[in-house]
Amino acid sequence: DESGELGRSDLPDAQRDALLQSLIENTRPISDVRSGREYRQAMLLTIARRVLRQAQARRQAQAG
Repeated sequence: DESGELGRSDLPDAQRDALLQSLIENTRPISDVRSGREYRQAMLLTIARRVLRQAQARRQAQAG
């Protein structure tokens, strides 16, 4: 996120998801026998949310 908005812990969920979705739109997941492209695309948002939450928690822990 070039704007730095995703780093804000007070960012409303709807805004956060919109920013994450704009980043995810640039991905092209594969489709194979294990899962389809649509499923993988949906999971990218879920994974991105988790990663962002973990990164924010680590930053807060380091800040003390």
